[in-house]
Amino acid sequence: MCSVVVPIVLGVAQAGLGIMQAAAAQQEARNQVAFANMVAEQQNEFDQLQATAARTTENQREAMREEEIRRNTELAQVTRANQIAQINVRQLQEREAASQKQTETAKRALQAAGQIRAQGRIGANVDLLLADVRRQQASYDYYTDRNLAFVNLELQERKKIAQGEYANRVANQTPYLKQTILDPFERPMRSMPSSTPYILQGASAVLGGVSSGLSAYGQMKQAGLIRPTAPTSVTPSSALAGRGLYSTPTYNLSTTSPINYF
Repeated sequence: MCSVVVPIVLGVAQAGLGIMQAAAAQQEARNQVAFANMVAEQQNEFDQLQATAARTTENQREAMREEEIRRNTELAQVTRANQIAQINVRQLQEREAASQKQTETAKRALQAAGQIRAQGRIGANVDLLLADVRRQQASYDYYTDRNLAFVNLELQERKKIAQGEYANRVANQTPYLKQTILDPFERPMRSMPSSTPYILQGASAVLGGVSSGLSAYGQMKQAGLIRPTAPTSVTPSSALAGRGLYSTPTYNLSTTSPINYF
């Protein structure tokens, strides 16, 4: 005959298996969440590195373009300064040439007047000759100054052209439009699964084990594999006394006790 221990062992085994399955399922779920969080964290770090590298590249391009603009501006300034310096030198040369021409004209006028006076002539004819010499000198000086004015006007226009070329070269330099690199989207981390469903699954396994044990016990009992044990009877004291195995002591309370307490 089978003992009652067998249904109990079956119930405990089923409950333990259910608890182990619930614990394994919980651990598997936690492992999956941990792996997904690890992958998301690595992807977030990679995206952040990419964004940082893109910002560094944009900053370098902007710095290189600013340096290029600065060098081109300095070169344009040097070119403008050289052009204006050449124009100023040309103006000085033209002024010096005009001054020399007027000096030579004055010398020739003085010589002509001296020659006229050296002839010893007097009268209106001499005055007319001297006036004609002065008129020719004044006319020559006028045209010399007029030509110098036209040359200076041309040189001033060339200065304006040089200034315009400088402004055009500076204005045509467009700065680098740095792209704005936004922070990458950070993938959220998943929280660990709650242990409540798995605790309920384990509790359900325990209840299932108890139910299976009771069911197995009932089936085995119906099949006669388990017999109930007869309870142990207790012999009452009166029966023992009737058999002479037990005697009940008697006490005489009417007898005065010989013990004196005073």
